[in-house]
Amino acid sequence: MGSKLFKKIFSSITVLSFVWAMAATTTMAQVQETCTVNVPFQFSVGKRALPAGEYTIKTISDTSKFQKLLITSRDGKTSVIVPTLSTPSAKYRAKTQVNFNKYADRYFLSSISNFQNEVDLKFQKSKAEKSISQNAGATEIVTVASE
Repeated sequence: MGSKLFKKIFSSITVLSFVWAMAATTTMAQVQETCTVNVPFQFSVGKRALPAGEYTIKTISDTSKFQKLLITSRDGKTSVIVPTLSTPSAKYRAKTQVNFNKYADRYFLSSISNFQNEVDLKFQKSKAEKSISQNAGATEIVTVASE
């Protein structure tokens, strides 16, 4: 009788330990990573045009391949949530780099290199960017380093 009770208690403790470990892992994966960047020009991301200024970029959702980012202006008046495709960083950089595709005088957020010191994030081109890129000459890549 005592042996069965011991086995039930041991099984319960094992299950609770596993649940606790999974909860701790999930909580650690949800830590919000941020960077700040001062963009000296108006730019577009997704369907939104954002004015020049200082922005905080924060992870709000993270899986192995995709991340959702919240991009918020310093004054908090402008913000946008955008999905990205995540890949391991190909090379180490001291700071995060925010990259824009430039067509004539229009800038489109295209990628973030070395975000969280480990991943590169790519943004899907909007319909407007696809249309402009078909009619434009060469694409210029403009990079702004995080602060």
